[in-house]
Amino acid sequence: MSERGEIILNVQELHLSIGYRDLFTGIDFSVHSNDRLGLVGRNGAGKSTLLKILAEQEQPTSGDIAWRRGIRYAYLAQDFELDFTTTVKENVYLGAHYQDGLIKEYESLDYDDPKVAKIEEEIERVKAWETDNLYKDLRDNLCLPPCDRDIETLSGGERRRVALAKALIGRPDFLILDEPTNHLDIPTIQWLEEWLRNFPGAIILITHDRFFLDNVCNGMVELLNGKLFSYEGNYSRFLVQKEERETNMEVVDNKRKQFLKKEIEWIRRAPKARGTKSQSRVDRFNEAKHTENFEREKDVDLIVPRASVMGNIILNAKNLSKTIAGKKLFENFNIEFEEGKNVGIVGRNGLGKSTLLKTLIGQLEADTGSVRLGDRTVINYFDQLKADLDDSKTVLEEITENKDFVQVGKDQISLRSYLRRFLFTDERINTTVKYLSGGEKSRLMLAKQLKDGGNFLILDEPTNDLDLQTLRVLEEALIAFEGVALIVSHDRFFLNRTCSAMIAFEGDGVVTYQDGDYDYYLEKKAERDRQEAKVEAKAIVKEEKKVKAPKAAKKKKKLSWKEQNDLDSMEENVLELDTEIEGLEAQFQDPDFFKKSKDEIAKVQKNLDEAKTKLDVLYARWEELEALQEEVNS
Repeated sequence: MSERGEIILNVQELHLSIGYRDLFTGIDFSVHSNDRLGLVGRNGAGKSTLLKILAEQEQPTSGDIAWRRGIRYAYLAQDFELDFTTTVKENVYLGAHYQDGLIKEYESLDYDDPKVAKIEEEIERVKAWETDNLYKDLRDNLCLPPCDRDIETLSGGERRRVALAKALIGRPDFLILDEPTNHLDIPTIQWLEEWLRNFPGAIILITHDRFFLDNVCNGMVELLNGKLFSYEGNYSRFLVQKEERETNMEVVDNKRKQFLKKEIEWIRRAPKARGTKSQSRVDRFNEAKHTENFEREKDVDLIVPRASVMGNIILNAKNLSKTIAGKKLFENFNIEFEEGKNVGIVGRNGLGKSTLLKTLIGQLEADTGSVRLGDRTVINYFDQLKADLDDSKTVLEEITENKDFVQVGKDQISLRSYLRRFLFTDERINTTVKYLSGGEKSRLMLAKQLKDGGNFLILDEPTNDLDLQTLRVLEEALIAFEGVALIVSHDRFFLNRTCSAMIAFEGDGVVTYQDGDYDYYLEKKAERDRQEAKVEAKAIVKEEKKVKAPKAAKKKKKLSWKEQNDLDSMEENVLELDTEIEGLEAQFQDPDFFKKSKDEIAKVQKNLDEAKTKLDVLYARWEELEALQEEVNS
């Protein structure tokens, strides 16, 4: 058996036609028990459809799909279904029906039944007795709504978290996850990464979160032009291997074209100029002639219309405060936006990010403070949750809005040309919106919104459902944008690439502003946390001194047993912590250390910060105990 484990799923010659279009053309691949596969490809390439076929939600035109006997899988679809007649907890527990069935069967048997031992073994394997504990873990870390809430009362994001918990709670052998990170904030995404890394079964998932792909996946599969290409390693490794593969294919294709050019004159001669022994040469020519030309994928030529000139004042906010339903969201918040600066907004869901956006643009009134909008500031607000598309219209009709062109600087381009830059072919331009994939709809909404221009872009979760290639192009467009962009996102990679400042909602009404990208914000926050821990530690020691201080000048006869024990072991504890700190600092000296993912680097940095804080507390306690010892000795 290989390191990847045994094969649990084998797919051969999978073919799917939709109308006149071949979505898959002879796909072959296998899934092993230890695989964690990321599925990537253009919007509309068929990624979600492939997962639906694996989950037996759709049938292929032809092909064989063979499962190893007894394999259980759980599927999180983009268009997931929940039972609207039940509560949050009841829906989640539907995912644990296998464990529930095992326990009911076990409890129905007599103790001496020969089936008991086998069922006990299976109960232990799938941890059926621990389902309640797992539910509590999922409830807390996925921030699920209260267990007795009715599903019909939940928001779209809340329902998606319930559906994700339902997929995870059953501890299947194989997880099939379509965009599991959608509607999750960054801390929750990081928790899910860790959970999936420790998951004992196989995984195949679709996500636009590149950090997530790097931190979770040990293999990548790419859907491209109806074919499936497999790669070893995470997303970063995939990019390198993909470039190598395409470069090699270009070399081979160039050789083929040179061969055709060389042979074309000979092949055009009259038949009598060729002997019968040259038939193999003719066959080689025909084979090369009918081989499809290799072309690299086209990138979206994404257009953000050039920003108009801004005034000295762009948008200023002073002393903004807002409380909703007794919950303080932000207080005395101040900001002055500068031309050419992109600002990211981060924080857990429900802390007030969208409320701040709406307050800044005047949709909501602040409790205190003021907002001043510059005379030349033109806001273009992209809210994907609010952007409606008419399913009955074609792509072109949806974007027309009584205009035949888009103004790009001093130039005008036709709407068809504009849509082609967003990778809509002529066929797709005339396609009805309801037949578009989720990613294509996101691309259409982005095209529809950006064509209106503006020099102050507000983008609320712009990365949802965009394919990775489109994300990269959007990043480049925002980096080159000369106006101001205010971006709400949970995509850490996207924030690092596009933003030069961060507004962070940290909870309990605390909102901070920090120049720099998201990683730099985390670094500065860790410094703040460490300083606050030092202050808190000193305050605790000081308070303990007050409590323990004698009421009179009564001399302390001896140290208590705990004080003496702490003092005796203090030097050893300090040395042990010093060694731990040296080991952590040594990792930063290793050149290969920075090849690790940013989350792994951040985890080591966090451990180092915590160790240094503990050392500060130990030294403060040591100083206190030695002072007490001197008092006793004197």
